[in-house]
Order: sequence, then C-alpha cells, then structure tokens
Amino acid sequence: MLLGFSWLHAQGLSGDYYITGNSDPSNGQFATIQEAFDSLMSQGVDPPGVTFKVQNSWVGSPTGQDAEPNTIQLSTYNGAASDAPVMLTFADLSSPAYFVRNPSGMGQDQFIFRFTGSVKYFTLDGAGKLILKSTATGGTSTGLIGFISSIFLPLDIDAITIQRVVMHGNGRNNTFVGVYIGDGFLGGPVNPVSNIGANEGITIQGCTIDSVSRPILVAGIRANTRNIRVIQDTLGNPTDPTAWAADDNIGAVHLRGVQNPIVQRCIVHGETNNNHSVAGIRLDSCENFTITQNWVYNIEYFSFGQAQGYGSYGIYIALPSTFIGSSVNNVVSHNMLAGLSGDGDVVSFPSRIPAGIFVEATSGSISDANLSLIHNSIHLFGFGGLGFPFSSYTGSSAGIAIGSSVE
Repeated sequence: MLLGFSWLHAQGLSGDYYITGNSDPSNGQFATIQEAFDSLMSQGVDPPGVTFKVQNSWVGSPTGQDAEPNTIQLSTYNGAASDAPVMLTFADLSSPAYFVRNPSGMGQDQFIFRFTGSVKYFTLDGAGKLILKSTATGGTSTGLIGFISSIFLPLDIDAITIQRVVMHGNGRNNTFVGVYIGDGFLGGPVNPVSNIGANEGITIQGCTIDSVSRPILVAGIRANTRNIRVIQDTLGNPTDPTAWAADDNIGAVHLRGVQNPIVQRCIVHGETNNNHSVAGIRLDSCENFTITQNWVYNIEYFSFGQAQGYGSYGIYIALPSTFIGSSVNNVVSHNMLAGLSGDGDVVSFPSRIPAGIFVEATSGSISDANLSLIHNSIHLFGFGGLGFPFSSYTGSSAGIAIGSSVE
C-alpha cells in the first residue's frame, strides 16, 4: 500500500500521490495528471502540501500518458499557501518521457499545460525528464505552457516555478509560444485586475525551448505584473537557425509591462530570417530590471524581398516614459552579445540598425532612465541584406545605441 496521502473526501490533499496509469485515489494513485489536478481542484490542498509524482507505469500506458487530454488544465483550488505548496514532478522516471500532444487552438485547447484562475505555490518540475512536443499547426493560436487571463477570469498567480522542462514546438511558423503569461487571445495583455507575481514571483528556470516563434513571452501590465525571473534557460537550437522568431519586433525572452524582472544566465541561440528587429532579450515598458550574464549570438536579418533598413539586437529595451515604482534601478551587465547583423538605416539612426544593446523610449521621452550598462561584451559580425557585412543598405551599426528620447 502506498503511504503518505490523506483520504479523499475528508480534507484537502496532502503528502505524496502517484501518477501511475491506475486510478485508485483512496490508495494514493491517480491514473493521469488531469485526474490528479481534478482532485486538487475539488478537494484543495492542506499543509504540509502535496506532491504528485509521475511514475514509470504512466509512460506509454493507455490509461495513463495516452489517456491525457491534449490540454491538461489546472485552475483555482482551495488552500494554496506557503505551508501548503503543490508540486508535479517527473523526477521518479528512470528515463525521459516524450509527451506529444496536438492542442487545437480553439477555446480552452491552446496549450499542453494550461493554468487559469488562482494558482499559487505551485511547481512544475520536469526534472530534465519531461519533454513536451506540440504537433499543432496554425501559427498564432497554440503554445506549450500557458497561464491565461480573460475578461471573465482574471489571472491570480504567485510563487510559481516552471523548471527543467524540455519544450519543442512544431516549428516557428506553427507554434506561437513556449511559456506564456497573458490573454487568451495570444499576445494580448493580462486582464487589468489580474495579479501576477506580487510577492514571491514567477520563475522559469533551467528549461530548454525551441521550434516556437516566441520561446518565452510575458504580456503583462506594470501595475499588476511583477517579479518575473527567467534563469538559466536555453532558447533556440544551435544547429537550426529557424528554431524561433516568426514575426517582427519580438524576442526569445520577451517581457512586456513587468516590474522587477530578472533575466540571468540564459543562452539564446541565433536565428536567421527576414523578420526584422528581432532581439535575443526584449523588454517593453518594464522597470527595475536586471539583465545579466546572458549569452546571445547570431541573430541575423536578411532583407531579400523585404523592406530594407532594419537591424537585429542582442538586447532591446523600450523604456516607459515614467516609472511607477518608488525606487528604480535598471541594470544591464556582464552579457556576451555577438553575431548581430542586418541592413541598418543610418537615416533613422539610432533606430533600425544592428546593435548589441539598443535602448529607446517609445511612449514618450524619459528624463531619468536610471539605467546602468556595465561590463557587457559586444562583438558585431555577420552578413545582412544583400550580403555585405553589417549593413548593405546604408552602412550603420552600433555596439550600444541609445535613442534621443532617453536621458
């Protein structure tokens, strides 16, 4: 008999439960992850918390892995607290599990894991053994892991960790995003009354993400989105220059409207295409940020058949015109940025040029950016446009470019 669980229907879940392919809740076993999540949503959690442990018997089982829906969903449950955390872990597996699903992109069927409502003190631990793969097509309607807000159901998440999950989309033209926080109409901002990472924050750590357009996208609002941490993630594929970026003006790590974000020790492998103004790390309307110890390389814009006079960036920052926090310190330090090329337009300098670090304020001039650029290593090289180094259009590039709207 499996021990360490609480009897169902008597109180909230606590202790260890096992995902085995066999449904026996009274003895601490669930057939599927979805069955475990359904029980959590109906029963809640009690101290000292609950750990769902995926077992080898779940892998390939017709009543286990094969019985999981295309979208595994978790929404609001009672009892979430620092002394009652919830973890789903794949650490017990003897070898990696290749989990392939085909979310339709319609309604609630957008992601392989979809979180809505109030979810706090929750960890998804892939343990390096969960490999998510989407076979969905469509381009702008599906992803791999999503935290979704809507006008009917605001998102209330905190103390969330997504760690050591390997994620493969179905190509950058078919899978919109790897890990996502935002509106159900993918790319739109969270509901204004949402509450994202207010106390403990949201951490995406040690993940590998490729074959998607946007590996990590947070579409927040500064007033309600805080403390996003992107740590030691590997984005893109060193042998595939088409592994991400299917649109203009995006980033492999793309954070919009976030207070106190940290992007640290990530590797962004390069991409090559005719989508312009792509950045390894992109922050729009963020404040009090730290971008440090990242390695970004070989992001190339080719303008064959496209508009000429654009760039690509290691780090792109669009500052807000004012800050809302009481103490703001923006730091970009100790990053290695190389191989960034395009066909930059000197007429519109400093915008639209290849640059290691590019800073501007797009919503109005900012009088005190509180920005420190410290010990970044920048090496521009490569070919863009018609095949000439850096800038075949008008010959313009920069290690660091700062717009006139930034003081």
